[in-house]
Amino acid sequence: MAFLFYNRRMIASRHLFLLLVGLLGLHLWLNGLIPLGVDEAHYALYGWYPDWSYFDHPPLIGWLEWPFVRGLDADWAVRLPAIMLGLALLWQLVRLAETLFPQTPTIGGWVLFLALFSPLLHGLTLSPLPDLPLALVTVVLARWLWRHRHDERLRQPWVLGVLLGLAALSKYTAITLVVTVLLVIVLYGRWRWLAQPGLWGAAGLTLAMLAPVLWWNLQHDWASFLYQLHHGTRHADWSLRRFAISQGRQLGAYGPVLYLAALAVLGWALLRWRRLPEGGRFTLLFALPVLALFGWSAGHEPILPHWPAVGWWLLLPLLAWWLAARRWALWLHGLYGGLAWVGVAALLAGAAWPFKGLDPRLEIAGWQDASMRLERWQAQLARQGIEVRKFSGNWSLVSRPAWYLRHRADPAVFSADGRRTQFDFWFGRLPQGTDGVVLWHTYFNDAGTPAGRGLFEHCRLLEHWPARWQEQTLGAEFRIYHCHNWRRGRHH
Repeated sequence: MAFLFYNRRMIASRHLFLLLVGLLGLHLWLNGLIPLGVDEAHYALYGWYPDWSYFDHPPLIGWLEWPFVRGLDADWAVRLPAIMLGLALLWQLVRLAETLFPQTPTIGGWVLFLALFSPLLHGLTLSPLPDLPLALVTVVLARWLWRHRHDERLRQPWVLGVLLGLAALSKYTAITLVVTVLLVIVLYGRWRWLAQPGLWGAAGLTLAMLAPVLWWNLQHDWASFLYQLHHGTRHADWSLRRFAISQGRQLGAYGPVLYLAALAVLGWALLRWRRLPEGGRFTLLFALPVLALFGWSAGHEPILPHWPAVGWWLLLPLLAWWLAARRWALWLHGLYGGLAWVGVAALLAGAAWPFKGLDPRLEIAGWQDASMRLERWQAQLARQGIEVRKFSGNWSLVSRPAWYLRHRADPAVFSADGRRTQFDFWFGRLPQGTDGVVLWHTYFNDAGTPAGRGLFEHCRLLEHWPARWQEQTLGAEFRIYHCHNWRRGRHH
């Protein structure tokens, strides 16, 4: 493992170091400027309520959050683990690219260029999602396997066990790395590894590191595994339309140049596998299992664009090598990413959203104030002798009020839609018929009412106000209802 910590070339790379220091400053500034989004608050709660594992993901992101959110107890602390992991990921990715494509001296710079001007990939280095530690571990594993691909006897197999264990503690899709290791064994003819006790010891070490996940699931009727088995396969049939929707999301999120270049390179690789540089073939052993998994899953249910991000991260060295001979495409990618950054800056400064559909600021605008109003209405009704519980309109909108009200005597917030979520494990399951105060958002929940959606028997509007950013109205509003007779059983 020494190569990760001591490398003359790395220490001499002052330009890379200075660039990452500048990026650190930018990310710290953005961290103080942008309120928490839905996922960021959700994983902050992982750290606030540490556990062996969680309903929707393994525990590593929560363990990484724990010392920051508990020790610093502030909104700005939530993104600090992601900021540090993101810088480490970019550093390791540059080194991987330079190792795989030594004949292209500018490869490291182009990899950084592609990453930083890809809206989603850059965003992932700032936001605490389970995909980020998984991506870092995967890049480190790629560097380690590249060093050992020609070894007749695998040296230090415990490193492989630790890296696979960390990946498995990050996200369940780390199972694709097992496929990658098997592909390396097959394509490089490393059959003797399979007869090596150390390799099976590494597998045992990985399983031992998974013990917290297995223990949590044993205590909770295997809830996480059952959820993952059904997650992403909502529809029994495979639909080209759902697949196309997912691909369109990735095209916009990663950038059209990156997306089209990936299609071209993958098509070329399938037709002329042997003509690819060895480094390119090696990266595809990591990227293809991930992209294939989510390509299949997308036909059953449209995926979110960040789910296959690990595959895209591992494609970057190959794409940078291919695009280095097509500088015009690189500059187009930079133009797209630059315009995206200009657009983000304009929106944060208060510019109007020029498109139909979701204004992205609705994800972050006004949630702390709305959470406090929800708690005040619960207290006001309690003073009138009316006992109610706090709800948010659906399971995806609970995290902000649950985070902002974490210090209250009653921190529990429940999902009005009745779906089983991690919040049920933190706050318990309410009985059907419970009365509540419900935080409703007319964009994310539609302009109807909780009663109109069949979530409660009847509701009374207590308060409503527009969602705003920099005093600009965003075209949706928050509402708080007093609702009776929660119909939990009808909305799983």
